Amino acid sequence: MVPTAATVLLADDDDGFRRTLRQVLEEEGYAVMEASNGVETIELLASAADGQGPVPDVLVLDVCMPGYSGLGVLSVIRRFDERPRAIVVTGMVDPSVRAFARRLGAVFVMAKPIDLDRLLSEVLAAAKPG
Repeated sequence: MVPTAATVLLADDDDGFRRTLRQVLEEEGYAVMEASNGVETIELLASAADGQGPVPDVLVLDVCMPGYSGLGVLSVIRRFDERPRAIVVTGMVDPSVRAFARRLGAVFVMAKPIDLDRLLSEVLAAAKPG
């Protein structure tokens, strides 16, 4: 069961991936926001942190994006008082990417192509308060 009014921010430069994942998440009952690059992601989260909108509950974040990488986004938002729990998705198999994402605050790191059921399970866990 999706927590009431849980919001997910999808940050990925792949339009098809975002569109597909948005549809699946909305069917599961989530409100969904989108960003197509690192700069847009930071702008959305900074605006929310400044009270200009809700802070998403969960951030699904690609590592390789233009502007700022997903790791760069995590590095910037670490300084925000309020930030979403981040799930990082990556096509990079290097274990150091996973370890670094975890150090920057990611609650889960998963490889692309993603296992959709696993991602939904991780989003649900991350969306729960506390």
